[in-house]
Amino acid sequence: MAILENCPTCGNATSENASICPACGEPLKAGWAKIVQDEREHKADEKIRIELEETAKAKKAKRKKWKIIFSLILGVFLFINISEWYDDYKIRQMKENEPEEYQKFIEQLEDEVAKVPSENYDRNLILYKELNDLEPENELYSSKISFYETKRDEAIAAEKRRKEQEKLAEIQAEEKRKQRELEEEAAAKAENVRKGFHCLSGWDGSHAGVKKYVEDNLKDPDSFEHVETRITPVNDNGTHTLSMRYRARNGFGGMTIGIAIATIQNSGCGATIMSVE
Repeated sequence: MAILENCPTCGNATSENASICPACGEPLKAGWAKIVQDEREHKADEKIRIELEETAKAKKAKRKKWKIIFSLILGVFLFINISEWYDDYKIRQMKENEPEEYQKFIEQLEDEVAKVPSENYDRNLILYKELNDLEPENELYSSKISFYETKRDEAIAAEKRRKEQEKLAEIQAEEKRKQRELEEEAAAKAENVRKGFHCLSGWDGSHAGVKKYVEDNLKDPDSFEHVETRITPVNDNGTHTLSMRYRARNGFGGMTIGIAIATIQNSGCGATIMSVE
C-alpha cells in the first residue's frame, strides 16, 4: 500500500507513487517522497543539533558566571586576610623598631576605648581584645574582656527574659480576651433567656407551640399569617406572658387580625394558651 507524503510545493497529502500533485498540479519526480522524508529528517536533526549547542552554550556561560563569582569571593577573602596579616606585620615591626610609636599606638587605642560608653559591650570587647592581642601580659585588658563578656551575657539573658515576659503577657492577654468573650456570650445568652427570646423562633420570632395551636383551631389554617410576637421578661414564677398578633381569613372570606395570649414556661418553653381572639 502506497504511503502518503506532503507535496513539496503545496504540502497536500499525496501518494508517493503520484507523478502529479492532485491539489496544485506540480509535476513530481520519481522518488520525490524519499527526498521529502530525507529533508524532514535532516531538518529534525539540525534542530536537535542547534538545541544541543544552545544548551551547551548556556551551561558554559553558567559555569563562567560561577567561576567569576568564586574568583571575586576568593579575592575578597584573600584581600581581607592579607590586609590583616599586613597590619599585624606592621604593628610587630613598629613594636620592634619604633617602640615610641608603638606606645603611642597603644595609647590611641586606650583613648578610643575610654570614649566608648560602658553599656556598649561589643565595641568595648573589640577594642580590649585588640589591646590584649598587642599586650597579652597586661592583666587590665584581660580583666576588662572578662568584665564586658559577663555584662554582654547578662544583657543577652535579660533581653531573652524580657521577650519571654512579653510573650507570656501576650498569651495572658489573649486568654483574658477569650475569657471575656465567653463571659459576654454567656451574659448575652442569660439575658436572652431572661427576656424569653430563647423560646421564640429565630426565623420569624414566633412561638412554635402557640403558632401551631392557633393554626389548628382556625377555619382556614392555610390562611394563617404570623404578624408579630411579643414576650415579657421572666417573672418571679418563672413564666413569661406572650402575645401573638396574626392574620387569618374569617368565615366571610375576609382577612382579619387576631391576638393570642399565652403563658410560657421559662424552663422548657412550654405554652399555656390563655385566650385567642
